[in-house]
Amino acid sequence: MRIILHIGTHKTGTSSIQNFCANHIDFLRKYGVYYAFDPYKSGRNANFLGTYLSRKNYKEIEEFFSFAIKTAQDLELERLLISAETLYAITSFYSDSNNDLENCKFDKCYINALSRILSGHDVIVVYYLRHQMDFCDSLYNQMVKHRDGYKG
Repeated sequence: MRIILHIGTHKTGTSSIQNFCANHIDFLRKYGVYYAFDPYKSGRNANFLGTYLSRKNYKEIEEFFSFAIKTAQDLELERLLISAETLYAITSFYSDSNNDLENCKFDKCYINALSRILSGHDVIVVYYLRHQMDFCDSLYNQMVKHRDGYKG
């Protein structure tokens, strides 16, 4: 199975991509793509995967991928698309450590675990980047609009 992992980053149109995919499931299937997400865990994306990895809940991740792959195969689709921006910087979101070296060790652990879970499949990682100043502007605007406002 070809698995396409869209892993973010934040503020690069990920929500728009996720909403498009969730709203156009039939269109994607027509082109051989199964868009997998769990609306009960994280809306129109698979962001729960970052949480599961950080907590080493590998069984839940394996179950999600197994179910998604089986569903795609049952529908005779050749590609599985998963969008989870939390996968791009797991330690930035979930680590209690401020030590960059320690966080790199955790990131490597998470990448190895995900690699093991997806072994035997053709995995493509899609990763969007945004210029730092544009990212900062967009993030600041989002924080100002947040119900509690910016507290920086």
